Amino acid sequence: MASPYMFLGELKPKYLYRVLPSMNLSWNPFPAIIPRTDPDRDEGYIHLWRSRQIIIPLKQWHQDALQVIVIRVIMYSVQDNTRWDRTPEGDFHPHLCRDLRGDECETAVLLQRTPGQTWEQALTLYAGWISPGV
Repeated sequence: MASPYMFLGELKPKYLYRVLPSMNLSWNPFPAIIPRTDPDRDEGYIHLWRSRQIIIPLKQWHQDALQVIVIRVIMYSVQDNTRWDRTPEGDFHPHLCRDLRGDECETAVLLQRTPGQTWEQALTLYAGWISPGV
Protein backbone atom coordinates (compact mmCIF):
# COMPACT_ATOMS: atom_id res chain seq x y z
CA MET A 1 0.00 0.00 0.00
CA ALA A 2 1.31 3.44 -0.93
CA SER A 3 2.13 5.84 1.86
CA PRO A 4 -0.21 8.85 2.12
CA TYR A 5 2.91 10.94 2.74
CA MET A 6 4.61 9.95 -0.51
CA PHE A 7 3.87 11.41 -3.92
CA LEU A 8 5.74 10.72 -7.16
CA GLY A 9 8.39 8.87 -5.18
CA GLU A 10 9.09 11.62 -2.63
CA LEU A 11 7.45 13.42 0.26
CA LYS A 12 4.09 14.86 -0.69
CA PRO A 13 4.17 18.68 -0.66
CA LYS A 14 1.86 20.39 1.81
CA TYR A 15 1.75 23.52 -0.34
CA LEU A 16 2.00 24.53 -3.96
CA TYR A 17 2.72 28.11 -4.98
CA ARG A 18 1.19 30.57 -7.40
CA VAL A 19 3.43 33.37 -8.70
CA LEU A 20 1.63 36.45 -10.04
CA PRO A 21 2.82 39.81 -11.28
CA SER A 22 2.53 42.56 -8.73
CA MET A 23 -1.05 43.76 -9.00
CA ASN A 24 -3.81 45.17 -6.90
CA LEU A 25 -4.80 41.81 -5.38
CA SER A 26 -6.44 41.63 -1.99
CA TRP A 27 -5.33 38.60 -0.01
CA ASN A 28 -7.10 39.33 3.23
CA PRO A 29 -9.48 37.91 2.25
CA PHE A 30 -8.54 36.47 -1.12
CA PRO A 31 -10.98 37.08 -3.98
CA ALA A 32 -13.37 34.23 -4.84
CA ILE A 33 -11.28 33.44 -7.95
CA ILE A 34 -7.55 34.23 -8.24
CA PRO A 35 -6.93 36.02 -11.56
CA ARG A 36 -5.39 34.14 -14.48
CA THR A 37 -2.26 35.42 -16.20
CA ASP A 38 -1.72 35.58 -19.96
CA PRO A 39 0.27 32.30 -19.95
CA ASP A 40 -2.60 30.63 -18.04
CA ARG A 41 -5.15 31.83 -20.59
CA ASP A 42 -2.90 30.87 -23.52
CA GLU A 43 -2.20 27.35 -22.23
CA GLY A 44 -5.58 26.58 -20.66
CA TYR A 45 -4.50 25.82 -17.09
CA ILE A 46 -3.18 27.54 -13.96
CA HIS A 47 0.57 27.33 -13.46
CA LEU A 48 1.43 26.18 -9.95
CA TRP A 49 4.90 25.51 -8.59
CA ARG A 50 6.58 23.38 -5.98
CA SER A 51 8.80 25.31 -3.58
CA ARG A 52 11.96 24.24 -5.39
CA GLN A 53 10.46 25.45 -8.70
CA ILE A 54 9.50 29.01 -7.71
CA ILE A 55 12.65 30.34 -9.35
CA ILE A 56 11.41 29.15 -12.78
CA PRO A 57 8.57 31.66 -13.26
CA LEU A 58 10.64 34.40 -11.62
CA LYS A 59 13.34 33.98 -14.27
CA GLN A 60 11.00 33.14 -17.16
CA TRP A 61 8.20 35.68 -16.80
CA HIS A 62 9.31 38.20 -14.13
CA GLN A 63 13.00 38.71 -14.90
CA ASP A 64 12.60 42.51 -15.05
CA ALA A 65 10.17 42.88 -12.12
CA LEU A 66 11.22 44.05 -8.68
CA GLN A 67 8.24 42.47 -6.95
CA VAL A 68 5.72 39.67 -7.46
CA ILE A 69 2.96 38.12 -5.40
CA VAL A 70 3.53 34.53 -4.24
CA ILE A 71 0.45 32.70 -2.99
CA ARG A 72 0.71 29.59 -0.85
CA VAL A 73 -1.91 27.10 -2.10
CA ILE A 74 -3.08 24.20 0.08
CA MET A 75 -2.12 21.06 -1.85
CA TYR A 76 -4.96 18.82 -0.66
CA SER A 77 -7.55 21.38 -1.81
CA VAL A 78 -6.39 21.27 -5.44
CA GLN A 79 -4.81 17.82 -5.79
CA ASP A 80 -7.81 16.18 -7.49
CA ASN A 81 -7.77 18.77 -10.29
CA THR A 82 -4.01 19.01 -10.74
CA ARG A 83 -2.14 17.46 -13.63
CA TRP A 84 1.53 16.67 -13.05
CA ASP A 85 3.71 16.94 -16.15
CA ARG A 86 7.29 15.73 -16.32
CA THR A 87 9.75 18.47 -17.21
CA PRO A 88 12.72 17.88 -19.55
CA GLU A 89 14.89 17.85 -16.39
CA GLY A 90 12.83 14.97 -14.96
CA ASP A 91 10.96 16.91 -12.27
CA PHE A 92 7.17 17.10 -12.08
CA HIS A 93 5.36 20.41 -12.59
CA PRO A 94 1.77 20.93 -11.31
CA HIS A 95 -0.92 22.46 -13.52
CA LEU A 96 -4.35 23.21 -12.09
CA CYS A 97 -7.00 22.33 -14.67
CA ARG A 98 -9.60 24.79 -13.40
CA ASP A 99 -9.73 28.21 -11.73
CA LEU A 100 -7.90 28.66 -8.44
CA ARG A 101 -10.33 29.69 -5.71
CA GLY A 102 -9.42 32.05 -2.92
CA ASP A 103 -10.56 29.58 -0.27
CA GLU A 104 -7.83 27.18 -1.48
CA CYS A 105 -5.12 29.71 -0.68
CA GLU A 106 -3.59 29.97 2.77
CA THR A 107 -1.59 33.18 2.60
CA ALA A 108 0.55 35.32 0.30
CA VAL A 109 3.67 37.46 0.37
CA LEU A 110 4.88 40.33 -1.74
CA LEU A 111 8.27 38.98 -2.82
CA GLN A 112 10.56 41.93 -3.43
CA ARG A 113 14.10 42.50 -4.58
CA THR A 114 16.24 45.59 -4.99
CA PRO A 115 17.74 46.70 -8.31
CA GLY A 116 20.78 44.53 -9.01
CA GLN A 117 19.63 41.78 -6.64
CA THR A 118 18.90 38.36 -8.18
CA TRP A 119 15.70 36.45 -7.54
CA GLU A 120 17.80 33.72 -5.91
CA GLN A 121 19.13 36.28 -3.42
CA ALA A 122 15.64 37.66 -2.76
CA LEU A 123 14.23 34.16 -2.17
CA THR A 124 16.66 33.53 0.69
CA LEU A 125 14.83 36.17 2.71
CA TYR A 126 11.59 34.16 2.40
CA ALA A 127 13.09 30.72 3.10
CA GLY A 128 11.09 30.34 6.32
CA TRP A 129 7.81 31.04 4.52
CA ILE A 130 8.45 28.79 1.54
CA SER A 131 8.32 25.11 2.49
CA PRO A 132 11.79 23.77 1.68
CA GLY A 133 12.61 21.06 -0.78
CA VAL A 134 9.41 19.78 -2.29
